[in-house]
Amino acid sequence: MFYKFNFKVNSAILLLSLLLVSLSAEARPFKGRTIQLPLQKISSGTGEILLDFILPHHHEFAHEAPSTVWVRFQNSSIFKTAPIKNKPAPLDLSKLPHRIPYEAAQGKTVVVVDLRAHFCDKDTQVCLTDNVRVKFPLRVEENAANQLPLTVSLQSPISV
Repeated sequence: MFYKFNFKVNSAILLLSLLLVSLSAEARPFKGRTIQLPLQKISSGTGEILLDFILPHHHEFAHEAPSTVWVRFQNSSIFKTAPIKNKPAPLDLSKLPHRIPYEAAQGKTVVVVDLRAHFCDKDTQVCLTDNVRVKFPLRVEENAANQLPLTVSLQSPISV
């Protein structure tokens, strides 16, 4: 059977394939668990978000594994300086809490924090990865605290 090349159809398929491959990580579906928090408040001006973790019992961080954090703000215009990045940044688990500095004006936004943390059982040395998305509305106002502590309980993706 002779295959006839249809330039318009094949070009459209190729273009669509390239678009799908080039989707940013933000547009891809998140593979992990999501924690939805209630409204949080921080002060306008300078401050920091403090990110800390609780490990499962009898586990320790796998410091040699590449843990990452990615912080995004839906309304980034209220932030003069913030950790807005196009990709995840390394997360140093030996220096906790992880400090995320900001300088912000009053306003509202939604914060999305994607985390990937690696940890191992102390006895068996079996290592696991927890992918967590923490999402919450945030109000920046004058009389709020200038530090926002966020503590994430890491979980095993395997139930025993």
